[in-house]
Amino acid sequence: MKVTSLELSPEAMMKMGEFVIRVCILSFRTHQPEVEEALARGYAEGGYRRAMSSAAEALEARSGTTYVLPWEIAELYVLAGKNDRALEWIERSVEVRDPNIVYIGVFPEFESLWDDPRFKDLLRRMNLPEQE
Repeated sequence: MKVTSLELSPEAMMKMGEFVIRVCILSFRTHQPEVEEALARGYAEGGYRRAMSSAAEALEARSGTTYVLPWEIAELYVLAGKNDRALEWIERSVEVRDPNIVYIGVFPEFESLWDDPRFKDLLRRMNLPEQE
């Protein structure tokens, strides 16, 4: 059975620490070596949240030269605990009509945003239901 981030809450992912980082590195390995390096470096420097932040920054830098789904960057920033940056990239997802954006209100990775008025406004603008 393949384990995806959909099956884990952010809290559970943080508890799994190094294992999660290794899984993330494997998932990026074939296509994004700079993200793999950022994950490993970030984890060594500051643990899980730093690894997620480093990976987001690597993808953000890559987005200047090649297309990266804004959703991917937003997800990494929210897992890093950087909700303001995550919301900026979620807005970009809406602007470019990222196909993943319709799931934003149900993915547990984004649970830390559910009570944020900016997030609620975004859901309303997309005619998506709010989390209760």
